[in-house]
Amino acid sequence: MNNKGFTLMEAMIVAVIIAIAAALAVPNMGGWMQRRAVNNEARRLASTLQLAKSEAVTRNTNVYLDLGDLSDLKGYALYYNSGGSTGAYKQLTPLITIDEDKILISSIVTSMGFNSRGLNLALSEISLRVQPKLGNPSWVRVIKVSSGGAITIEP
Repeated sequence: MNNKGFTLMEAMIVAVIIAIAAALAVPNMGGWMQRRAVNNEARRLASTLQLAKSEAVTRNTNVYLDLGDLSDLKGYALYYNSGGSTGAYKQLTPLITIDEDKILISSIVTSMGFNSRGLNLALSEISLRVQPKLGNPSWVRVIKVSSGGAITIEP
């Protein structure tokens, strides 16, 4: 009898064990992917807000994040005041699209901005909720912009 290598039966048993482990892991991957999408969108939105704040200080003018129509949100963009007191606004960034089939962004405001000192133009805290369209409602991330312009992601 040759004792080198594996028998076909041993190889099949290992393959079955790997298949069972993979079948148990796949349902958990869906939730992980949704949570990851929410986290990525929250970080991207917070980063865009930080860019708006930075550009407001750099350009010495007001810069706004426009969410557009919240009932049919396709994305968001930054605008800045290019005309001084005349109020002419130019788009600073192209439309940043969101995956509307997976992500919901909600807020009580459709536009927020920063002045030339980097302060929130609303003079009060603003919250943006980023959550999965379907799935676990506890995977919500809240982006808060304080009146002083600080941007945080919770939880």
